[in-house]
Amino acid sequence: MARWSLWPDVAPHSGVIPEAAVNAYLDKNPYLDGGTYEEQFQQIHRQKWVSLVDNEIEVWSNWRRVKYPIFNYKNWQLPDGSLAYYPGAVTGGKMFRRFSLPNTDALLNPTNYFEALERQGFEEDTRDMLLTRVWWDVDNGDGQTDH
Repeated sequence: MARWSLWPDVAPHSGVIPEAAVNAYLDKNPYLDGGTYEEQFQQIHRQKWVSLVDNEIEVWSNWRRVKYPIFNYKNWQLPDGSLAYYPGAVTGGKMFRRFSLPNTDALLNPTNYFEALERQGFEEDTRDMLLTRVWWDVDNGDGQTDH
């Protein structure tokens, strides 16, 4: 976090993260030098998520592979204090399973666009939806696919 200041043009601020902020983060997220394999695995991939945050394709691909970090999608606070999914979330509070094909593909090349969707097993009412499974997205019964 302290090294972020080496790239001041990346963010709309100086890039300098105060030492107090770094220490506060480390206090809340201490380095786990022991624990179970699962705890260590989760820690590694939580940090990998943070380190890849500016590379959205890679961070999403890694999340799809390992399912870490585990997100709390109910993070919108209602007036009564309860938490809900973000209003208007098109995925109903779930991580999307795939990227949609660009709308320009359907407009400029509809024959190949619909043929590609058909090859992926989509039906008319489920084509190109963010939560529709693709061929490699299998549910292995561990419940991890809906994080």
